[in-house]
Amino acid sequence: MEHANFPKNFVRYLKFIHEKGGKTTISELAVQFNVKKPTVVETVKKMQEEGLVMHPPYSPVELTRKGKGLAQELLWRHRVLEVLFSSLGLTVEESCVEAERLEVHASLEAVKRICSFFGHPRKCPCEKDIPAYGGCCKSEKR
Repeated sequence: MEHANFPKNFVRYLKFIHEKGGKTTISELAVQFNVKKPTVVETVKKMQEEGLVMHPPYSPVELTRKGKGLAQELLWRHRVLEVLFSSLGLTVEESCVEAERLEVHASLEAVKRICSFFGHPRKCPCEKDIPAYGGCCKSEKR
């Protein structure tokens, strides 16, 4: 599945679960995204079919290896784009909104070049760590 073809909630859920240490509950997802639990269950089921999460009955939702890798890449893309938009004078909040709009649409090469242009930043404008991404920051000392 191409990034641009991911349902928006897949992207949001992946990033949230990664930020929670790789696992979370249906209830936490429902509260975070202000949706009903059955909606979360249905989305998690679809994510499980794509091999992105595991969700045994009565257990937390946990990222698979594939899900962790994708979540890390999505966070890297998002936060690098936040750096770009912030440098153009957008507020932290505006930068986050714009990054969310483009994170799955920008080419990998474009985001790598933006990352390189800004010296492989370690923090985004909201002071969160920018994860090293193997396709870009691997050779940079972090």
